[in-house]
Amino acid sequence: MKDKHPKVQGLRPDREVMTRQRLPYFVGISGQTVDASGLSMHLVVIPPGARAEPHIHIGYETGIYVLEGKVCTRWGYDLENEIISEAGDFLFVPPAFRIRRSTSAQPNQLAL
Repeated sequence: MKDKHPKVQGLRPDREVMTRQRLPYFVGISGQTVDASGLSMHLVVIPPGARAEPHIHIGYETGIYVLEGKVCTRWGYDLENEIISEAGDFLFVPPAFRIRRSTSAQPNQLAL
């Protein structure tokens, strides 16, 4: 049940988990952690050569900020679209956006 009185909340990820996309992940802001109603914000590590499995975000938007490295994000039914994000770039993923895959754009460097 949602809190009738929203409040400011802070949290610090306390452990790394492996996601369905097969990437190391530190859980941050979501409906499960702070009762967010449409936002997802986590720390994801993309090791060299790793890539997320194609997936879809249902019911929430995703904001991505690249801390380090370069990330190639592909989307569309056949992953026909792509954008490269570098350290310092933001990326917005709308809710219910079709299949998405993110990979390190530099084969020998991780991306955060």
